[in-house]
Amino acid sequence: MVAGVWSMAAGEYVSVSSQTEIEKWDLARENHERIDTSEEEFGHKTYF
Repeated sequence: MVAGVWSMAAGEYVSVSSQTEIEKWDLARENHERIDTSEEEFGHKTYF
């Protein structure tokens, strides 16, 4: 029974960790796209 609890906890940890990484990469991609768009509109780099 204890092994089952540990297994479930490990699975949940991996799931949450994976979701957190996906969200970080998605935000980084959105920020990169925002900077690229600013460069196209204004002809130079802008930093937020």
